[in-house]
Amino acid sequence: MIGNALNDIEQNLKQLYTQYPHNSWTTPMSEEEFQQAMQRIGVDINPLLPNPLIESLSEENFIREDGDVAVLRHLRYLPALFHTHSFFEIAYVFDGQCTNYLENTTIPMQTGDLCLIAPGIRHAVSAVSDDCIIINLLIRTSTFDTAFLDLLSGRDVLTAFFTHALYGNHKSSVLLFRTGNDTALKDFITYAYEEYQDGARYFQRMMNNLIHAICILLLRKHEKDIVIPSETGKDMDENLIFIMNYIQSNYSHVTLSELAGFFHYSERHMSRLVKDNTGKRFSDLVRDLKLHKAAELLANPELTIADIVEQIGYADISGFYRTFKNYYEVTPVEYRQKLLQ
Repeated sequence: MIGNALNDIEQNLKQLYTQYPHNSWTTPMSEEEFQQAMQRIGVDINPLLPNPLIESLSEENFIREDGDVAVLRHLRYLPALFHTHSFFEIAYVFDGQCTNYLENTTIPMQTGDLCLIAPGIRHAVSAVSDDCIIINLLIRTSTFDTAFLDLLSGRDVLTAFFTHALYGNHKSSVLLFRTGNDTALKDFITYAYEEYQDGARYFQRMMNNLIHAICILLLRKHEKDIVIPSETGKDMDENLIFIMNYIQSNYSHVTLSELAGFFHYSERHMSRLVKDNTGKRFSDLVRDLKLHKAAELLANPELTIADIVEQIGYADISGFYRTFKNYYEVTPVEYRQKLLQ
């Protein structure tokens, strides 16, 4: 069970927070600002913490060497320090309320809200009440494309999110799901937390399967409940999530003209929108989607190269061979041989 009693570390942090109310830890700070604040009050909280409070967090400090996933509770009354991390983070508000700060955007979160944060995104979290329980699911980036291959081979918003975060320069690398009182999702996250704490036999394999299950639940029940916060403070196009889904679903034949017409935009506006939010030109984005799908299909020995070329929408085999080799530095045949070894 996930209880709401403060642990020893949280009790100490709460005491400091109460003792120095003028030093409001609800305001996000840089590491330098945090150190200056601690010096002013003559306190160093890092000896209290399992990991030092710094701006750059690595997989090695939070995820066990033999696993791909960690499930941890966010410490209440921890100062809101701006930080980045090298792993994916799923922050789920199990109970209560908190605030998630991006560079220029404030995201109030309440019970049932789930925030998916890509590696490299600078943010800070403020949770300064006894009843706020946040469960963080941390997913290793360095093994993501092997441990969670299924999450990279779909045609949905999560596939787009993970793919862009891993291989592109996607600016919208934060997704917020308002899941409300979804008891099934809460049960899965509770089970993931308990499974991780128990560390029973095969628990790492179980953790990976639970991440898959949680993602499926999000897509099945909450794909329409997604909010895309903007780290820049600028408004995001309200159709962006649908545009990316449309490209994912129709990459084999979609053109910029067709895409722009479908959403009633000019081609120029659509081209700029895609570039600003993926870091890629429309043609390059579609090319990459085709090649990623081709690489996935090459794992099926029953498909000929001609079958794959037709399925992904390439006009001719020679052009496909040339583009594939430039992208992966091996021919499709050589790529398939490596997969099937």
